Amino acid sequence: ALRLSRDAVRAGVAGVLGVMRHLGMLPPLRTASPGDAPVVWASGWTRAPASGTFLPRVRLGQRVEAGETVGWLTGPAERRAQPVPAAHAGRVLGLATLPLVYAGEAIVH
Repeated sequence: ALRLSRDAVRAGVAGVLGVMRHLGMLPPLRTASPGDAPVVWASGWTRAPASGTFLPRVRLGQRVEAGETVGWLTGPAERRAQPVPAAHAGRVLGLATLPLVYAGEAIVH
């Protein structure tokens, strides 16, 4: 009494909008085509070969080949950056967000 349930209101609004779409009063919702999203059959991580600062060279969603440089790893006393090769071919699903990494830490998914 004198109270509205947020879930009940949400369900009611969704129902009314669905009926309006069915009757042609609103445009239909856009449905995703099979080519819109990639299908992932397996996944794996590229891990930091040593501790240091990881500087990614790839973006989320980017395609990479196995062995392609996905970033650079530097240490505090090193003058050169060490390339980090991709362990697998595929799409980049995740990246380390903190630049400081430890040896063996997952850095690119």
